[in-house]
Amino acid sequence: MIFNTKVFFIARPPSLIVWNCETHQQFELSIAYQHRLSELISTPESFDQTCSIDKDFLDAGVIKYPNDSEIEWGWDRLSEIFHSGTKCIPLESQPNDLADSTKQYSAHCKETLSKPPPIESFKKSSSNHITLPPPNRAISAGLVHVLKTRKTCRNYDSSPVHAMFQDHLEDEAKHALFFADLFKTIWHQSTPQQKHFFAKILPSILKIFSSGDSYWLIKALIEAGISLDAAETINDLLNNETSTNKRVSSGASMTFSVLRKVNFFSEPTYASLFLQAGLPYE
Repeated sequence: MIFNTKVFFIARPPSLIVWNCETHQQFELSIAYQHRLSELISTPESFDQTCSIDKDFLDAGVIKYPNDSEIEWGWDRLSEIFHSGTKCIPLESQPNDLADSTKQYSAHCKETLSKPPPIESFKKSSSNHITLPPPNRAISAGLVHVLKTRKTCRNYDSSPVHAMFQDHLEDEAKHALFFADLFKTIWHQSTPQQKHFFAKILPSILKIFSSGDSYWLIKALIEAGISLDAAETINDLLNNETSTNKRVSSGASMTFSVLRKVNFFSEPTYASLFLQAGLPYE
């Protein structure tokens, strides 16, 4: 029996809080549970399946059976906690497949659009502003250098903010290069089942990110004085299957480049999935 590395503890006298950042669950331990936890930390082999406290720890994911297939994190523990604790927050009803996921996302969008938008509020800050240096266009610099030298200011004055936007875009370019390189490492370590799952959902993901916001576009055109019929016609021209596929081809060039580098399209099944989705990869 081992302790889950995705679990950490926070002392809040008189209780001890257990936080499972993988399942996003928190538990408050009583004195009895704290004592038993201390015993298990000292002697994990003392785990007793007939003990109700031990069973509760197991069900909550605090302890678990060893798994030889578990991937070693490789970085410091704090980064693992942050990575696990800020992703994939579970839904009340987990989708079983792509159709379920799409249905839930569509329902979420409709619910969001049915609510009035928040009232915009701007408040002038009294704090001193940070003068940003000219953006550094040497995007070939390493990630560590980028993180150490980057400067960002969230307070704006009346001067042009073009340099700030330029700096932000170049930051994003560096991030894209880093994660593209990271993907190559992860891809080579993935199992055939993981690769097939990724290949199956990737065309849909690319299309979702490249789809236009029809609600916003029509609303913006009407506010600009365009008639509803004309706005819907413009939307139909910009937000159809052909237009979306073109946006994927132009906007996901980095993604296609990385996929070619790992010989993704050399697998006929993967290549066929992209062609069936109307996404030529050549």
